[in-house]
Parts: sequence; C-alpha cells; structure tokens
Amino acid sequence: VIETWEAVKKEEKGRKNILEGIPPTLPVVARAQKILQKLRRVKSDLAPTVGAKVSEDEVGKRLWELIAEAEASGVDAESALRRFSGEVEARYKKNTGD
Repeated sequence: VIETWEAVKKEEKGRKNILEGIPPTLPVVARAQKILQKLRRVKSDLAPTVGAKVSEDEVGKRLWELIAEAEASGVDAESALRRFSGEVEARYKKNTGD
C-alpha cells in the first residue's frame, strides 16, 4: 500500500523520486527526519536499523553530547548533518536511477 501511495504521489506531483518533495529550507534535523521517514517507507537500506526505543530525554542527551564532541573537534554539527543527508539523498538517487 505504501509503495503504491508513493508511486501515485510521485506521478501526481511529477517527482523523480520520493525524496524530491522535501523542502531544502527545513531545519537540518527536521529534514534528516523526513529523509529517514521516506527511506523507511520504501524499505531502503540507506535508512539505518535501530535497536531499542529510547526516551526523549535520552535522545536529547545523546544529541547534546554529540554536538559537544563535534564542537570540541572543530566540526559544525549542523553543516555535517546537512552534508551527510545530501550524500544519502545522492546515493538514493543513484541507486534508484533517478
């Protein structure tokens, strides 16, 4: 059903792939979440498999620590996530021929 829905939307909107409708102006974390949601819908191997569910507090803590690690390393976390998300999109397009 989901694959059919995505195919209908793709044709209806004239999109070449499922990721094409995600606004590039979204905040970087929201954009990454949208990309992951769409990749999971089509069961793409580019969407990482996750283990146990975690709480909102745990996610916040882990993000905070990762941002602190990036900052200490001289890495802009937002730019890094935006760049990596773009690479995932490019790989998806290459893998699907779009």
